[in-house]
Amino acid sequence: MRAAVWYGRKNTKVVDVPDAPDPGPGEVKIKVAWTGICGTDLHEYWAGPIWMPLEPHPLTGKAAPLIQGHEFAGLIEEVGPGVVGFKPGDRVTADSETHCGKCWACQRHEYSLCEICAYLGLGRDGVFAPYVTIPADSVFHVPANISLQQASFSEPTAVAVHVLQRGRLAAGDSVLILGAGNQGLLQYQLIRHSSASQVFMVEFEGKRAEVARSLGAEVLDPSKVDVVDYVKKQTDGRGVDLTLDDAGNSETLTMALQATRIQGRVVEVGIFEKPATFNINDLVLKERELIGILNTGCMIPTALKLMAAGRVDPTPLISNRIDLEDVVEKGFEECIIHKDKNVKVIVNSNRDLWDA
Repeated sequence: MRAAVWYGRKNTKVVDVPDAPDPGPGEVKIKVAWTGICGTDLHEYWAGPIWMPLEPHPLTGKAAPLIQGHEFAGLIEEVGPGVVGFKPGDRVTADSETHCGKCWACQRHEYSLCEICAYLGLGRDGVFAPYVTIPADSVFHVPANISLQQASFSEPTAVAVHVLQRGRLAAGDSVLILGAGNQGLLQYQLIRHSSASQVFMVEFEGKRAEVARSLGAEVLDPSKVDVVDYVKKQTDGRGVDLTLDDAGNSETLTMALQATRIQGRVVEVGIFEKPATFNINDLVLKERELIGILNTGCMIPTALKLMAAGRVDPTPLISNRIDLEDVVEKGFEECIIHKDKNVKVIVNSNRDLWDA
């Protein structure tokens, strides 16, 4: 089969690879319909390895070169021995992580924080491929009123749910979202259905800002507006209660801290390609909280319920739909070079499932 394989920085190629294996006990084989290009995929392509293992992964034994991709939906192709609840043809999505079940985090059911967690496309072969074989306990049925294109957003939607949990979003909170990419726009859709009092988004003019405004967001262009000053004026001089930094760089981290009120919360969502530099006094002297976030927090079932209920619709976020063969040029390169023109590009691995 053909798959997008990471060989090194700026060196992902669509090549022939062995077919996905038949499912073993407790596993299912999935025919992949759609896979979203995630910021993590782009970071690994452009600046990796960040999480991509160069030595055998302690849980899976796998190392690069590996097939990339982890946000997906498809159809059950085959079920392995002992699997119940799934049958061929079922529409499904899956969590991207595989955990050890033994470490301190796993014993607390914090599986996303497993000490040796392996992710699809990062520690084991991913889903920029026609088929994938994975543990059945990471797989979830897709509700009937959600397309497989929409269901490919279940993982980032789950991340957005977990972000708001970690940030302890409360009734009446004012919120600042830095970055109107895929994650920021999913967060915005969740927040606008909450009891938050004010929501501001920061993004440069372009496609992302247009989509944000179409969803009802107030968008601030940091090249035209002093974001910290504006937000403080709109919050009686205090700053917002909660800031979500989806951009992940030193400048946005500084902006996030300075725009947040005394004892407010900053959730750092973005992946940093290099160490951050910021004034620690922006954190300490105002007793602000800086909170990390990793992966879904096992929130995919919740994400699917919210999508089925219409609280989140990822369709407006789709900038382009492309074939697997074009994932590097029309996917990775396009999203990096023309970031201002794209929010989310999704990749089709089986042409007969294009309309699924």
